[in-house]
Amino acid sequence: MKRKTIVKVLFASVLLLILSAVTLVMPGAEAAGTAGSGSLDVTKHNLAFENDVHILYAIESNDPDVQLLVWNGPQEAYTCDTPHDTAEVAARNYNIDGVLHTVFTYDGLAAKQMADTVYVRAYNSRTGEYGSLDKYSILQYAYNKLGKTGGNPTADESLCALLTQMLEYGATAQTYFSYKPDRLANANWVQIQVKGGALEDGFPFGLYLPGDAAVLTAPETNAEGTPFSHWLDANQVTVGKTTSCTIAVGSANQTYTAVYQTPVSYSQGLTFTSNGDGTCSVSGIGTCRDLDVKIPPVSPEGERVTVILGRAFSNCSDLTSITIPEGVTSIGNYAFSYCSSLTSITIPEGVTSIGDSAFRGCSGLEEIEVAEGNQIYHSAGNCLIETASKTL
Repeated sequence: MKRKTIVKVLFASVLLLILSAVTLVMPGAEAAGTAGSGSLDVTKHNLAFENDVHILYAIESNDPDVQLLVWNGPQEAYTCDTPHDTAEVAARNYNIDGVLHTVFTYDGLAAKQMADTVYVRAYNSRTGEYGSLDKYSILQYAYNKLGKTGGNPTADESLCALLTQMLEYGATAQTYFSYKPDRLANANWVQIQVKGGALEDGFPFGLYLPGDAAVLTAPETNAEGTPFSHWLDANQVTVGKTTSCTIAVGSANQTYTAVYQTPVSYSQGLTFTSNGDGTCSVSGIGTCRDLDVKIPPVSPEGERVTVILGRAFSNCSDLTSITIPEGVTSIGNYAFSYCSSLTSITIPEGVTSIGDSAFRGCSGLEEIEVAEGNQIYHSAGNCLIETASKTL
């Protein structure tokens, strides 16, 4: 059978039916007229507030054994064995973009539930096949049409007015029935989107209220096998460095991206000397035979590297480049002296001193790249480095 695809909601309709109900004991009931007597007389009047909020779902299949399973909230498993509602078939052979679909109607939402998220999944009772899980809500439909999720609003001004009033009605119903009064349909919701990962319910999008906690989740590696590195927001600011990251939702729509990149392969075999306070110094080349030395930010013993001691790499004539990690603050006397093959070195932000003759005899070294804004006192040349790309 052709794969079933859940198509976006076609439209939503809200019908308010105010019915005259016959009741025996009802809060707020008013006495009827006193004419007549007997069991057939109307003795009380009241109003029953009932409504239908319909969401229509189109499935690219006309198999009569297909049904739509519905859940009014996240589940551990979305199968026919999990307690669920079932959407009714509204029409068959409905033509959408030239393709026949079956359209299902789910009318299990009251007006007070306009902000509730609905999860649906198509299921073929004959073959046991499932379609993909779909997530939607009346609120999501309204926000999409009103352009509040980042897209352009619909040009139908009457529909916009209707949807705005509909959300107001939903919020009023929530207040009246004390149903989630802290999450009203007419509140200022914001959309969170995730790239390269998902939110806690497994979907890459969701509506939240400012102050909510949203959990970003990402796999340890992406499809190419590259390991996870960190999370970035839309301003390219790092907001987390673990695959599961909880963020506080702000007052505006936000997109978070899972960044995957191969970690730096640090040089092995270097020697370190403990400073006794949780930090350490690089003291020598040790057994390392790398020509491009990358000093790790943390020693094998778990201490932060803050110093490159004097003569640590002196006379390493085959060394061609050196990467100094963030966290290093000092480079000692003669630290890289007579590294004749050394061509480049970058001084990271945070280094405040470079010792006497640190680069003496580095005949191939033409330039030392210094992090923007660094001010480094170099005793050998008695010079102050204030900007990047300065030659010592």
